[in-house]
Parts: sequence; C-alpha cells; structure tokens
Amino acid sequence: MGKVGLISLFLLLNTYISPLYSANNPSVTFTKENDGTHTFLIDFKFSYHGNIDNALKKLTNFENLKDLNPTIKDSYVEKSSLDVYFVRSKFRDCVLFICRNISMLEKVTYSCSTSIKCKIYSAVVSEDNNDIKSGKTSWDLFYLDNKTEITYSSKINIFIDAPDFLGEKFIVNSFISNLNYLSKAINK
Repeated sequence: MGKVGLISLFLLLNTYISPLYSANNPSVTFTKENDGTHTFLIDFKFSYHGNIDNALKKLTNFENLKDLNPTIKDSYVEKSSLDVYFVRSKFRDCVLFICRNISMLEKVTYSCSTSIKCKIYSAVVSEDNNDIKSGKTSWDLFYLDNKTEITYSSKINIFIDAPDFLGEKFIVNSFISNLNYLSKAINK
C-alpha cells in the first residue's frame, strides 16, 4: 500500500473513530460489563422551535421514526392499548465495514401533565437473540419562550460484536451523530 493508500485509510478510519462534535454536544459514556456487554449512558438537550404539541407529534410518529434517525429503516406500532404502544424499529447497525440488521421492540408511554410539560418514556422489551439487551429512555419536553426544550436521557445495554477499541468508540460516535441528526430533523 502506497502513501496515498495509507493516507486514505487513515482519513477513513479517522472519520469513523474520531469524536464528533457539534454545538449541541451530546454526552455519551459507556461501561464495559462483566458479561461482555456495554452500558451506554446518553444525555442530550436541544430545542424545537415550535410548540409542545407539534414536538410531541413528531417524536411519537411511530410509523416514521426514520425521519428522525438515519439508522432506522422501518418502524411501526406492533400493538397498543390505551396509552401504551409497542413500537418495533428495524435499523442497520454498522461498525466500519461490518453491518447487520437489528430489530428492537420498545414499550412506549407518554403523557402531558400541563400544556407546557410532557414526558415520553420507553423501555426495550427483552427478546431472545437481541443485541440490545435492555434500555430505558426518557424524553422531557418543556415549553418556554416560544420553543420546546427537549431533554433526552437513555441507558442502553448492548452486546458489541467488534474489537473494543473500534466498537466502543464507533458506537459512541454513532449515538452523537444520530442525536445531532435528530435535533436538525425535528426542526424541519
């Protein structure tokens, strides 16, 4: 491999492994567990330039979650009852050049205590052979000064089938990239 090839390889790896930064600066940390899984803690705060009802409609449009996350290829309500939704998401997960399709089922509830405050809560439903072992996510929406402040907090336990030095860093960067995409997509 010549110099051009090495430089190209370095730039490619740097794109996928280097930290991604944005004005929103999501916080993503991880811990490697004894069973080989990784627990990721994610915190992200951003603004939606609209009222809380429209923000809630966008975040709970379960048939079109792919509009808010580029890795989601399909999503739909598998079943629902009263205020509980079981949402199936199918997404494509890639670590460098190794990709796989993953399906995840989440139990989602949401409610508004006032016209200026809402909460969405989701939890991963455990299924056999699932790479996402568990996860809990909350979205807090608060309407203030003609915009909706959205706080996203998540704790996800994932099995990573890649070398630690690649898998961990790449997944952190994927989360950051997807959250930045979300903050832009929701404001379209």
